[in-house]
Amino acid sequence: MYSKAEIQCDNGRVIPIMIFGPISVLPEYQHQGYGSALIRESLEKAKSLGCGAVAITGNPNYYHRFGFCDARTCGTTASLCGIEKGGFEGDRYQVAVGVQRDLLMHAACMSLEGFTMLSSGDEIGQVNDYNYKNDPATAPDSRYLHRSPFNWDNAALRKTKDTVQESVWSGLARMEELRRNHPCFDRNAYVTTWDTCSRPVFAIRRTTQDREMICLANFSGSGQKATLPTLTGTYRDLFTEEFVNPQEIWMATYQYRWCVRI
Repeated sequence: MYSKAEIQCDNGRVIPIMIFGPISVLPEYQHQGYGSALIRESLEKAKSLGCGAVAITGNPNYYHRFGFCDARTCGTTASLCGIEKGGFEGDRYQVAVGVQRDLLMHAACMSLEGFTMLSSGDEIGQVNDYNYKNDPATAPDSRYLHRSPFNWDNAALRKTKDTVQESVWSGLARMEELRRNHPCFDRNAYVTTWDTCSRPVFAIRRTTQDREMICLANFSGSGQKATLPTLTGTYRDLFTEEFVNPQEIWMATYQYRWCVRI
């Protein structure tokens, strides 16, 4: 079955695409060219419909032969947030911003319901491992980019002040402590998403009995003003100890806040 979709580009351009797959062939008919014929027919169908691209789900080891590229976003949190790039370029500011993004992502995840799971190495800001490309068995699968062995030498740096490892480790430890101990993170807490009147700022409200917490995350590279017009009173940010007014909360670049009503 084919489905129509579109890619909305940053410049406003819209590209119509076709989505299908994965291709399935009964075992008794496999290795006889039926799968390849279905792919070729599908690509011709997409071309006749004026589609600018085709997206398919399935095993990348199979579909690469037809020109498909792995479109998954893979990599460790640290690398995706820019820590690897900043370190490679020797740019300390870029590394610091990457660390802030890294902590922002984890703070946003920890504000949600459910059990928060870290990938091995996330707790020390471990970056991508490209050695998987040297093994023909793993080279086609980009998921091995973030399946690297744990780096114990870097783990030891979590005890050295102002290292990436220490910054990420201590930041996550603080979040874990708050999440473990504060009543608003009780499993029976009522959790809802809220409009902040600012597109880049994500908000979660957690309530339990007489306690209330607002978790905010600014995903923008610039400061933003968040507004929660239906909330009143004074809140205290558990990370910065600042007192904030829900009618006008300033969020610095990639800042996260967990604010409790007092």
